[in-house]
Amino acid sequence: MRREVCGRIKEASTAVLLEVESTTPHLWTKPPPLSCISITSSELSPTHDFYAPDMLMDQDTETSKRRKLRKRLGQFLRDIKYFLLDSLSDLFWMLAIGGAALGLYSISYQPPLLVRIYTTADRRLYNDAISYPFLTPIFSSLVAGLVCSLIPFGIILFAQIWVRSFADGSAAIMGLFYSLLTGTFFQVLLKKFVGGIRPHYLAVCQPELPAQGLGFDGALYPAAQICSGNPARILYALQSFPSGHSEVAFAGFGFLAIYLYTHLRIGDHRKSDRLGFWRMLLVLMPIMLATYISATLVLAYHHYVLDCVFGAAIGILTALLGYRLAFRSLICSRTNCEPRVGKRLKRDMGNRKQKAERSPQIPAMDWSRDLELGSVTTHPRTVSGSHTRVRQPIYSTIDSVMHSNDA
Repeated sequence: MRREVCGRIKEASTAVLLEVESTTPHLWTKPPPLSCISITSSELSPTHDFYAPDMLMDQDTETSKRRKLRKRLGQFLRDIKYFLLDSLSDLFWMLAIGGAALGLYSISYQPPLLVRIYTTADRRLYNDAISYPFLTPIFSSLVAGLVCSLIPFGIILFAQIWVRSFADGSAAIMGLFYSLLTGTFFQVLLKKFVGGIRPHYLAVCQPELPAQGLGFDGALYPAAQICSGNPARILYALQSFPSGHSEVAFAGFGFLAIYLYTHLRIGDHRKSDRLGFWRMLLVLMPIMLATYISATLVLAYHHYVLDCVFGAAIGILTALLGYRLAFRSLICSRTNCEPRVGKRLKRDMGNRKQKAERSPQIPAMDWSRDLELGSVTTHPRTVSGSHTRVRQPIYSTIDSVMHSNDA
C-alpha cells in the first residue's frame, strides 16, 4: 500500500515538472560560457540576467565619480568664497598701495639734483660716470613686472599638484603680492623723491651749460634745468636710485625661493636622510634669474651696481616679510610651511574635520592637510586602546614623492 502511494506521488511530480519545463524553457536553459557571449544592453533577456549586476555596478561607479567631482568643485568654490570674505581688508589695502604706487609713478616730479658735468676746472674732460650711451634694456619695466609676478604665481599653482592644499596656495599667492606691491610702492617713492643720475644722463640730456655753475668751484649744475633733450627720457635719467627692476625681481623670485626652500624641507633639522642636489638647484634658480634681470640694467647703462644692490635689498626684505605674514614661521622647520588661515575658512575646515573624524572610511591624510594646520590633534587611531596626540604632517604626500625621487 505504501509503495503504491509513493509511486503515484512520484509520477504526479514528474508530470508537473515536465509541464513547467515545457512552458518556461528559459528557466531551465544553461547559460553559455562567458567567452562565447557578446551582447549589448538592448539584447538582454531573462537568460542573461546574471549580467545586470555588473552593468549596474559600472553605472554606480560613474555616478559616484560625478558626484565626487561636483562635491569637490562645490567645496573649492566655497573655499574661495570664505577666502575672499576673510581677505577683504587685505585686498583693499593691496589695491590702495598699488594705486598709490601707480599714481606716484605717473607724476612728473623731478628731484632737485645737482650734477658735475666736467671733472676738471678748464672744462675739457667730461664726467665718465654719466657719459655712457643710451641703450634699450632687455627687460622693460612692464615686462620685468609681468615676468617677476606671473612665473612665481604659476609655479606656486603648479606645486599644488603635490601639496593639494587650498590654504597653502591662497596664502602663498597673497604673500607673493604682499611682497610685490609693498616693494614697488617703496622703490617708486624713493625713485621719485630721491632719485639719482643714470649712467646715460649726458646722452639723453644734451646739456646747454651756463657760464657759471653752483658750488665751491662753480662746477655743479641743476640736473633738470640744463637739458634740451627728450623730456620723458630726461625725467627717466634722473631716477636711478633705487633699481626698480632689481626690487621687483628679488621681491617676486625671492619669495618663490623662500617658498621652495620651506616646502622642499631643506631646512628641516628633523630629517637625517640625505637630500637630493636638485633641491638646492630649484631653490637657487629663482635667485639666479633675479640676479640676471638686475645685471642687465648695469650692462645697458641704466643703473649703477649700488642702485641694484639697494633695490635687491628692498625686494628681499619685502619677500621675507610677505612670507612671514602669510605663513606661521620663517625659521622653524615645524611651522615654516604651515599657512595662516582666516576665521571663516578655518571654521569651515574644522567642520570638515569633525565630519571626517566621524566617518572611519575617510583616511586621515585626506583631511589633515587643510584642517587644524600645525595644531596637535587627536587622531582616530589608537595605541593600546587610547587615543594618541601627535602632530600630523600636512605635506607628507609631497615629502614621500621627493623621498622616492632622491632614492
